[in-house]
Amino acid sequence: SMNTKSSELARFEPENDHESKSEVLSKRPPSPMKTLSPKPKMKSRSPSPVINEAMHSPLPELKEKNKNIVVRGDVKVSSSISLAFPKYQSTDEYIYRDSAITTVGGSKFSPNLGAFVNVYPYTGRTLQIGGTFGVGVPLQEEQKNVNMYMGVTALFGSDSRVGLHAGASLGQVKKLGSGYSVGDALLPGDLTIPTRNIWEWGTFIGISFNIAKSGS
Repeated sequence: SMNTKSSELARFEPENDHESKSEVLSKRPPSPMKTLSPKPKMKSRSPSPVINEAMHSPLPELKEKNKNIVVRGDVKVSSSISLAFPKYQSTDEYIYRDSAITTVGGSKFSPNLGAFVNVYPYTGRTLQIGGTFGVGVPLQEEQKNVNMYMGVTALFGSDSRVGLHAGASLGQVKKLGSGYSVGDALLPGDLTIPTRNIWEWGTFIGISFNIAKSGS
């Protein structure tokens, strides 16, 4: 009611003029405070054993490994000058002695100056293996027959300048002609021993030097 409100206000009015408003307000009963309930704490999730082990395990050492990469290419063709030595079974020479045709042993190896063409697959290495073909002419004056060569070659160096060759050779050798055989006497009309050249297979070895850059 109006009377109760006025009485309550009168309780807090200053009793004298010297009493301040702050002192009056301090006499008011304290208002009830709301208590806030604490928020529940979030549970921290521990890392999984796998992640924990990975975090604490030492880093693996990096291993270095050198590897040579071989660059392969097309088939290469090169030419070379060679010193070749063919060998044939029929190397005997014929002479007329004591009224009969006899033989004397000839040289088994006859040096030839030859030219070779080498064909090989390029592997990028300092040793190349391939095939070779060539021709050669004997350096001896009494032998001018052409020899032909076919075999394998091994080329050395980054530019394949030096080569070793070996294989089969085909050349001409001398045989008795006009029906003569060893031990026969020459007919009165024959002043020299008649001979003929026949082709015969043999073997050869050689060394060559590349005179031009290898091509493709």
